[in-house]
Amino acid sequence: MKNIIYASFLVVSFVFASCGGAAATRDASSGWTLAGDGAVADGSSVYQLDERILLYPQEGAASPALSVSVHILDSEGSLRPLLSRALYDGKTCREYADALLNAAKTKYLDSRSAAEPAAAALVDDRYPQSMNWFYQEAGAGVVYGNFVVVERSRTIYEGGAHESHEKECFVLDAGRAAQVRLDEMLKPDAPSALKKQIEERLRAEFAGKAGQAVSASLVDIGFFENSVAVPEQNFFVSPAGLGFVWNPAAIAPYSAGIIEITLPYADIQRLLSAEGEALFQSLRRFSSNG
Repeated sequence: MKNIIYASFLVVSFVFASCGGAAATRDASSGWTLAGDGAVADGSSVYQLDERILLYPQEGAASPALSVSVHILDSEGSLRPLLSRALYDGKTCREYADALLNAAKTKYLDSRSAAEPAAAALVDDRYPQSMNWFYQEAGAGVVYGNFVVVERSRTIYEGGAHESHEKECFVLDAGRAAQVRLDEMLKPDAPSALKKQIEERLRAEFAGKAGQAVSASLVDIGFFENSVAVPEQNFFVSPAGLGFVWNPAAIAPYSAGIIEITLPYADIQRLLSAEGEALFQSLRRFSSNG
């Protein structure tokens, strides 16, 4: 099923809970949210692709299958080319979703020899659950004036011991028609201080869970190293502060899952460039008016 759901949004009060945001309305049928300034959000839409590919078509409903669900943000306005460049590899939503579908379908069908008899895979007259693969992509977005903060989440299962998860965050400046970079938000001498704040925040949030004191090393708390890389391509902003996301196995064992922290605005304000401060002031104005 492929369809586009159109929706217009007004500036109202929201309850947004993705990528550190603060409020949004949800389209329950799509899994996507977009809320905020009507000048940018108006004309937004959700492109949906839902397909089920049978591994053994001759088996009908009894066959294991690949389920692909791609529900992604689109726009009928000036935001569309920016979304295309930043999130969809320069493709239209339909091209991007079709490419994901085709890649997943090829991998799934190639996972079994075409000559393999369907019955050979049966376990107690049933196919094992591990033969039912799925790919899901969805997310959320919130608009603060000209700034759009987008989260994209993926859940993938390809027959292994467990499914995999990942999250990506994007900060878009609709006024400049450009994706905001972390380095342009910070003063030239800020990166080392930012890195220190990040590591302190990780200790503060995870030491107790590991049964360690806040003064413990990151390794003792459960991270791979005592120093972590700043995820410059995976950050978000909100009126509350500057947030960062590390996907599973990036800085800690896979079992730790997605790790996400937010540095309060008051703590990072002195590190912000003029552009970064202007961005946060826009966010804070929207939050106070929302």
